[in-house]
Amino acid sequence: MSVTSTGIGYVEIPGLRVPVLDPYSPAWRHLWLGTVLVILSWLAQLVLMIDGLATISARSGAGGFQTGLLELSLGLLSAAGWWLFATPDGTRDPSGIWGTKIVLRIALVLYAVVSVVMYARGSNGGTRALAEVVPQALLKSLAAITMFFCSVWLCRWTALRINDLRLAHFAVVCLWLIPILGVLGVFVVLATVLTLVVGQGAGDPPDVIGVTGYMVWGMVPVITACVVYLGLVCWLSCRLFAVRCEDPSDASY
Repeated sequence: MSVTSTGIGYVEIPGLRVPVLDPYSPAWRHLWLGTVLVILSWLAQLVLMIDGLATISARSGAGGFQTGLLELSLGLLSAAGWWLFATPDGTRDPSGIWGTKIVLRIALVLYAVVSVVMYARGSNGGTRALAEVVPQALLKSLAAITMFFCSVWLCRWTALRINDLRLAHFAVVCLWLIPILGVLGVFVVLATVLTLVVGQGAGDPPDVIGVTGYMVWGMVPVITACVVYLGLVCWLSCRLFAVRCEDPSDASY
């Protein structure tokens, strides 16, 4: 695909006119700082996930609540990063991108509020009714799914603004690859839990080793999806930094 500069601050792509990102503008600072916060959050979350697979121990008592507080803090840090990333860029945002940023910010607020409420209700040590947990979990999942698609689409748009078509294509790949990996992992985990529940209902002793093995295999595609997502954000962050470091006189746009 050929890309040519118009010389007036836009990059012409067949069927699309993309405003070039000024590496010395406030928009660049919001984008780059946002990616840095997201990267720090997801790196820590991946460490927690891998550590959980290595230990396979139940979280209970004060240690479980401390871990929950850490996970909540990391989730809010990631939300703060995407909030910065979705900062409107004035008239240089087409209506579709502007709308995507608004939807992302609404999803971020919903995710943050529901996450805090779920942690606050769970940290009191009481038993929570299923009718209370399920709607909150569904709202959080809906917000997370919306955040994913909006954030990846904005990553694609930002890649186009810095004239990186390979990164933009990778973002499009992430739009279908990551959901497939996530659904595969969730399916394996849910199937394992369902098998365990049915077995207990029939009075059969649980196969701890087998259940643990399936749970681990179910988490592998989930962790892979997280790594791919993190790779997209890391690639974009590095490219944003590289654009800032380039000599303006040598810039191709």
